[in-house]
Amino acid sequence: KKFIPTFTSEDVQKLLEACEESDLNKPHIRKALTARNRAIISLFIDTGIRLKELVGLRLGDLDKHSYVILVHRKGNKWQQVPVSRDGFKPLHVYLTKYRSILAGTDVAHKDDAVFLIEGGEPLQYGGVEALFKRIKKRAGIDGKKVSPHNCRRYMATTQLRLGRSPLDVQRQMGHTTLNMTNEYASLTVEHLRRSHEMYS
Repeated sequence: KKFIPTFTSEDVQKLLEACEESDLNKPHIRKALTARNRAIISLFIDTGIRLKELVGLRLGDLDKHSYVILVHRKGNKWQQVPVSRDGFKPLHVYLTKYRSILAGTDVAHKDDAVFLIEGGEPLQYGGVEALFKRIKKRAGIDGKKVSPHNCRRYMATTQLRLGRSPLDVQRQMGHTTLNMTNEYASLTVEHLRRSHEMYS
């Protein structure tokens, strides 16, 4: 199987720095979208959730006290997914300070989706894909696919490399079998092999 390079910790920092929206005339909207973007990238990196699961999040799916989100998994299953305190911070900032700015004042168009666009409509698949294209351009990450799925791969390979149980990673990712998780474990071995070659 072709080796697909995953992000490094430096890449992740570049992604977060590239969340800043700078080409908007409305400063308050620019700040709100920047906070939203950081919350999105942080959540992808921290939890490994899928694009469909992120855009499907509703306010009632967030447990701010237990640092848990409820996601709609494949097979019409619901699962509680833990979020680290650091991963939750950008989401908390977005929700408490900026989401209301994007929601606006039109009660008729209020939506309980966690992530919104200007005017209060829910952020859709295409909006997230467009966001990743902008971030890739600003971050200057070459030779790697900048996508929600690569954030997912980064989370899995990093946690496996740090010693987290494959079974725990399987549950976090929502994989139906451990074989799917073991594919990420093989990526960590490939990473070590290539790193060894580079410095030998």
